[in-house]
Amino acid sequence: MLLKLAGAIGAAGILLTTLSAAPASATTNTVTIGSVTLTARVLVAVPVTVVCDPLGTVSDQLENQIIVSVTQASGRAVATGQGEVFSESPQPLLLTCDGVTQNHVVVDVLPAAGSPPFHGGSAIIFASFTVFDFSTQVGESGNTGNTPVKIRG
Repeated sequence: MLLKLAGAIGAAGILLTTLSAAPASATTNTVTIGSVTLTARVLVAVPVTVVCDPLGTVSDQLENQIIVSVTQASGRAVATGQGEVFSESPQPLLLTCDGVTQNHVVVDVLPAAGSPPFHGGSAIIFASFTVFDFSTQVGESGNTGNTPVKIRG
């Protein structure tokens, strides 16, 4: 019985060594939000930093997009708005996807039609990016999830 237990422990050790030696996923796609500011109660400037993985061989049919939505309680109502920054080949691309470059972009968000204005204070921001090559049909994306922030007014 002692021999069986020693064999099981040895096999478990080999399995753990094998699993820990396996390379981690190369995915670096990250999206972070910087210090958010408000101008004239209607313009929320959201600094976004994106680090994205290389797509491999890319064609001249590449598109990049960053979308930001802002949601904020405003009295008995909810202020909402969405902003977007977009680029496509052959224009200079918005994002350099090499797994290392920190792409800094400021996305402006205005209140949606019928929404109350934004104000300084707490809000929820969701930021996402998409990169897609229409020729190779390869793409990637990432997002922050719903992130609590303080809007400086």
